[in-house]
Amino acid sequence: MSTPGVAPKRPSAQAARSRENTLVTIMFFAAGIAFLDRFGIAYAFPYIGPDLQLDNTQLGWTMSITALCWAVSSIVFSLFSDRLLGGRKKTIIVTSLVLFSLAAGAVGLAQNFTQLLVIRGIIGALEGPVLPLIQSAVAAASSEHRRGRNLGIVIAGTAIIGSALPPILVVSLSESLGWRAVFPLSAAPGLVIALLVAIFMKESRSTADAPEKPAWRDVGRVLVARNVLLCGVAAVALIGFTLAFTSFAPLYLAQNSVLSSGTIATVLSLFGLGGALGCVIAPSWSDRLGRKPVFLLASLCTALVPIAILLLHDHAVPLLLSVLLQLLAAGALVIAVYAIPGESVPAPLAATTFAVLIALSEILGGGLAPAVAGALADGFGLSAAMWFCAGLGGLSLVAGMFVKETRPRGTRPDTAQEPLALAEEGPPLEHPGRTTTT
Repeated sequence: MSTPGVAPKRPSAQAARSRENTLVTIMFFAAGIAFLDRFGIAYAFPYIGPDLQLDNTQLGWTMSITALCWAVSSIVFSLFSDRLLGGRKKTIIVTSLVLFSLAAGAVGLAQNFTQLLVIRGIIGALEGPVLPLIQSAVAAASSEHRRGRNLGIVIAGTAIIGSALPPILVVSLSESLGWRAVFPLSAAPGLVIALLVAIFMKESRSTADAPEKPAWRDVGRVLVARNVLLCGVAAVALIGFTLAFTSFAPLYLAQNSVLSSGTIATVLSLFGLGGALGCVIAPSWSDRLGRKPVFLLASLCTALVPIAILLLHDHAVPLLLSVLLQLLAAGALVIAVYAIPGESVPAPLAATTFAVLIALSEILGGGLAPAVAGALADGFGLSAAMWFCAGLGGLSLVAGMFVKETRPRGTRPDTAQEPLALAEEGPPLEHPGRTTTT
């Protein structure tokens, strides 16, 4: 016979776990759809460019404008959620999903560069708040021992749906239906996910447990902290790499490789899948081997990925094997933006630190790198764009050499870390019972 007062706890715990898993699953797809609409267009560049008579610089700007608008809107709408909606995020997430899905469908209507640029800017502005609000919602709904894993699953969704699927889906649909038909079709999944978020996302209206907002002087201390500055440089380089490589690797292979379009699409799809796995593998290794050595290895692999494309573009099997580099390379960004900074500042400043790093990397890296890579491609050939991507990986490697270790090898994952960077400059904020996540 069950003991009164004990039996009801188990269904309650199971229900909480079920709600947590449901939310993480839905947000996996929501984040993935956002990145599909953001990056999927790159795989249609071989069709869009000739049709609209666009050069590589113009194609690069269609990626840059999205990144710039994404960065600005992510900050604006996140602050709007915190200040005016009491931290309630559901309304903005659902609205954003609906609107950016419709805007992504409108890409197929563009008749010239100006129209395409405006539509891509609108997409970036509408997508900007999605990822930070999703991350915040998942973190708040996750149990303490599953928070890092859940955030990693959401990030993996951006790689699987945003990078692994587009090479096959966008290329095959562009060849069979024409590139203009691809984008209206891409609107449907976002609308479905918006409906699921509206139905299943539960959000407390209580603000009693809301964390105290840091003072501006504390934010200033974060911005000058050694690890945060170095990770900012690395994040700019890595986001720049991601957008420039995603924009021009398909073009480089399409114009320079003797491999079939189907083989190229498979290779690019596997690179996307490798990126998804890398978001989990490299941070997990850093839990055991230390953040800095794994970050350095991941940055080195990032620099080697475009070099592998340059050297192996005509050889299917070696090119496929180079996907192994991507298994570690993709994890560099997770460590640079979340793991090291999150362990270098007090807990009340972690979210602010993440927002600053994301905005900085999107504006400087995402906003400039694709345009610079496009200009290099027009002036010196697409191989110059690939070398530029390799240089961005090298910049991340150099920045990582000067980072101070935040989780030495052998440290238990549940051991709280001191905020190293701020400890050098003054007493840190209190962070009782702090645990770190990757």
